[in-house]
Amino acid sequence: MKSKRGLSGIITAVIMIALVIAASAIIWAAVNSLVKGKLDSSSSCFDIFDKLSINSGYTCYNLSTNELRISIERGDIELSGIWISLASPTESKTIKLPTEEAYVKLSNETDYGAVWKYMPNADSSRTYDIDLTGAGFGSSSPDSIKIYPIVGGNKCDASGVLSNIINCALLA
Repeated sequence: MKSKRGLSGIITAVIMIALVIAASAIIWAAVNSLVKGKLDSSSSCFDIFDKLSINSGYTCYNLSTNELRISIERGDIELSGIWISLASPTESKTIKLPTEEAYVKLSNETDYGAVWKYMPNADSSRTYDIDLTGAGFGSSSPDSIKIYPIVGGNKCDASGVLSNIINCALLA
């Protein structure tokens, strides 16, 4: 009889160890999938630094027409969109440029005479003329432009910043 009691203690210990291992495996699987999902979404922004930028040589502000010309250069990266953020000391405006297949209206005016644009293709650049009055920006000129790439639905940190916007008359 004594050997059976010792055997039941060993069986109890083995069952407890098996339960701890099973519980650890279940917890690890849940935590691993949660952490891996977060890492995948944050790592999508790592390889895009310097692959999306503002070309300051073609970006300027036209005082007489209250229009802003922005030139964006895109490297060979997959994007699902680009956010353009315009800011002045008194106001700010954000415009989203979608993929090649979709278009966005860059002003609040009627369809007649409106400007429709989409983001630049890979390894190319595109220049945008934005009517700031029509876009609801007001009469003040923006003093900074930031562009934010959107990769896989995740908005990344600003990859291009321009804080000294020159007058377009100086480019001519």
